Amino acid sequence: MLLLTLTTIFVAIIFGLIRGGKIKNLESLNFKFVWLGLTGFFIQVLITSSYFQKLDAFFLSRILYLISNTLIIIFFVVNWLLPGVPIIILGLTLNLITILLNGGVMPVSLKAAQRMGIAYRLTSGAKYSSEVISPQTRLPFLADFIPIPRPFSEVVSPGDFLILVGIFILVHFTLKKSQLNK
Repeated sequence: MLLLTLTTIFVAIIFGLIRGGKIKNLESLNFKFVWLGLTGFFIQVLITSSYFQKLDAFFLSRILYLISNTLIIIFFVVNWLLPGVPIIILGLTLNLITILLNGGVMPVSLKAAQRMGIAYRLTSGAKYSSEVISPQTRLPFLADFIPIPRPFSEVVSPGDFLILVGIFILVHFTLKKSQLNK
């Protein structure tokens, strides 16, 4: 999802500039408690790293995954007045609820993963944060089932989609900020 997020930011910048926004306005983004978001992000990087996978710490990884998602949500809640952030919070919360109700992992459509050529991830590094949707899966309609074709080759959830929309709004409206304040 990292490439998809970076592309969303890039496209938001392009649209913002086309509509008269200014890159300099990004300096006005005044996030509070940045350490919460960064800690959550780095925990997710850690649990999907090859080093952590060698530890075979299945239970610990699920706990850390829940903690990381919670830290990221708290970071955005603290910053909820920024444009687009409420939408990001909604997406993150839908994902966290789905993860909580499914034993600490995000269910993924095997069919969609196979279509995108990423089914191998369900048995590799992502195994600690994902599992295949089954009849026992709770809230499968909030799971990762939306295929995003190349160059991304990802399977995302409705929550992920909302996160991307919120990020687009955040960047785009921040670029246009000077015009909004007139």
